[in-house]
Amino acid sequence: MKVHWLIPLTCDDTFQFTSKNELARAYRELGHEITTTVAYVNKRTRMDGFSDVEYVYTPHGSINKKIALHWRMLKSTWTTDADVVMFGFTAAHLLPFAWGMQKVMRKKKTVKKFIMDIRTIPVDIAPGFAGWLNLSRFNLALWLADCFCDGLTVITPMLKNKVRPKVKKLRQNIGIWNSGVNLNHFKREGINRRKELGLDGKIVLLYHGVLSPNRGLQNVLGALNILRNDCPDLLFMIIGEGPGRSELEEITKRLDLTKKVRFFGKIPYSEVPAYVRSANMAILPFPNIEWWAVSSPLKLMEYLAAGIPIIATDIEAHRLVINQTGGAHLAQNETPEALAAAILHVMNNDIAPVAVEKLQHTISWTIQAQQLHKYLLQL
Repeated sequence: MKVHWLIPLTCDDTFQFTSKNELARAYRELGHEITTTVAYVNKRTRMDGFSDVEYVYTPHGSINKKIALHWRMLKSTWTTDADVVMFGFTAAHLLPFAWGMQKVMRKKKTVKKFIMDIRTIPVDIAPGFAGWLNLSRFNLALWLADCFCDGLTVITPMLKNKVRPKVKKLRQNIGIWNSGVNLNHFKREGINRRKELGLDGKIVLLYHGVLSPNRGLQNVLGALNILRNDCPDLLFMIIGEGPGRSELEEITKRLDLTKKVRFFGKIPYSEVPAYVRSANMAILPFPNIEWWAVSSPLKLMEYLAAGIPIIATDIEAHRLVINQTGGAHLAQNETPEALAAAILHVMNNDIAPVAVEKLQHTISWTIQAQQLHKYLLQL
């Protein structure tokens, strides 16, 4: 089978493309083809998981180039010889035009299946008009999918339950494939960065990913403040960038935690395993709100693959994975007190790493690619 996947993001930011590129790699390893059309601003980051990539130069601020990108994506829907065209929900506006051309091309026996894939609902929604516009765009994408698509895939059963009432035609035809992990990339054996980062002698707690105001990271700083006397060697290593960083830095200074918190900024995906191996434990402090409850956190899979103990809040997205694998301790909630208690529990109790063979059969990208392919075969 051949799939063409439309993802209107810029591949300069490889973080956005990690899951897409790894899913594509696993899908190819099953013996299939998967192609894409993507934008780049400064550098053509090599999307080596795909069979073929059409890169479109789209500099910031150039309306003409953005129009050209969307035209190239649209054109690819009828020039590709793929069996399935998969639209990311931010490419939903292309659906009516692609569907119309599909009707014309039916006479030439080039019928393709259209599906929409949703990896997330809108998160970190700003109040006011901007937030309303973001949600409206998401709901419009679902409506367009219901009108013009043959199928719909989502990231978790919880998201399936959320979107099902918003569609009619596709209500009984929603597939699921989760986030996964490349077990070869996140090997447990390999170099770490403890010495060069000055982490020797420290008990390192790790978070990596986007830094936004609604991920509960403020509460981790509160937990460190609670534990400052009981755990003098505890250090919080934060990897990533985002709009919430300045607030976290301000809280760190206000609580006098500058010696217990270190910000490392964004690092290349190729370097992430070495940084993860440098930690003694990792934390996912997401609050129990809809944004995170329906998600499938990529970092959770990566921590499990690396074999380090995990502290995660007791939300459905985390339970969905941990109930299959183990390897984590669930904090009662996201408050500083609950996180502090969970950190102490992990420091004082052994949490055995999950066998790699078990991860291969539960959370690997191979399993997710198999789930996607099984769904596509049904179409």
